[in-house]
Amino acid sequence: MPEESLNGCRRSIGKLSLVVTEQCNLSCDYCYARLSKRWHQNRAMSVDIADKIIDKVIAQADRCELIQFFGGEPTLNINIVEHIAREIESCYRSRKLRVMPRLGIVTNGYFLQKDRIYDVLKRHNVETTISIDGPPPINDLLRFSKNGKSTYRTVAKSINELHAIGINLAIETVYTAHHIAQQYSIIDCMKFAMDHGINKLILQSAYPPASVATNPLSDSTFEAYSMLYMQAVDWWFMRFIKNGDVFDVYFKDILRIMLNDPPRRPSGCPAGLTSYSIGPDGSIYPCQLLYGNPRLHIGNVADNGFILHCDQIDEVHTEFEECRVCYARYWCQPCAALNDFFGDIEHPPERECAIRRAIILRIGQWAAKLLELPRNEQTTILMEKIRTL
Repeated sequence: MPEESLNGCRRSIGKLSLVVTEQCNLSCDYCYARLSKRWHQNRAMSVDIADKIIDKVIAQADRCELIQFFGGEPTLNINIVEHIAREIESCYRSRKLRVMPRLGIVTNGYFLQKDRIYDVLKRHNVETTISIDGPPPINDLLRFSKNGKSTYRTVAKSINELHAIGINLAIETVYTAHHIAQQYSIIDCMKFAMDHGINKLILQSAYPPASVATNPLSDSTFEAYSMLYMQAVDWWFMRFIKNGDVFDVYFKDILRIMLNDPPRRPSGCPAGLTSYSIGPDGSIYPCQLLYGNPRLHIGNVADNGFILHCDQIDEVHTEFEECRVCYARYWCQPCAALNDFFGDIEHPPERECAIRRAIILRIGQWAAKLLELPRNEQTTILMEKIRTL
């Protein structure tokens, strides 16, 4: 059971995503925030709301592992990013926080105040995830400025400059049907990150409300998408065996769990239990991907007598019915937001699940062949499934 509510009681927070602004300087083709009716698009967080978040949520938690600045484009409100970073560090020095949270930011890298942003990220050791979807023919088809200008050159330059000053970088890529059409594979996405000196890739798919023409899970591209993932697993695993280093993509997390003994229990969706998102006006939602969903509004830090409740979000389940009977449940974390994107928050989308199951089986096949898998109930279930293929 989760720990009790905040204010008077202390709870551990795994991830707190702060939407410091809803404004953005890009108009990405698939952007769920731009296309969604849930976003107001123009609000920015004030110092007053930021201080309430720190006093009522962060400083009241037993610990908070990660505070992530999100948007919109969070660097458009860089003053609040810096203010919160300074206050969090002050809470840690004064022992209001037992452990200093990691600070992170997800940004498009199309910076309007470059020197100021670099200074804040460097001074406060902010882990930085840059969104870019590949080389110019693909990225500039999907990610462009408000006035229609291409973004690749500016963002690629930002990546190189941030890397040069020692910022801890990851790349986030949204994989689309356009990647498939231009024969740009998932392997190419990993190589793209490596070519920029970055060893971590957060790979997403374009989901609704993005158009069907963009979604790689659509009828016309699903088979090719599945094949590209299998090729990516094979390439990644062989590189790991040959070189001994592990490129950080979520295949690594699956393999790590497989090799763990004793095995872990299946994990549920953390949204609203150890994960929260807070918007510019102080409104709280279970995670940044469920931000703005009126059914899942938890409360507001500006309210008198504010208490953070878990029982106000009954629609976000810790375990879904399909997951309880799925052999892949030990290596796959369900996502209420992903379900919600496809229209049913209580049931995972079948094609997304099919991709995940195939990835887990492929990694399991390679691990059983080339590594020493621990013998336990979970790996036995996996091996039995592999033998039926």
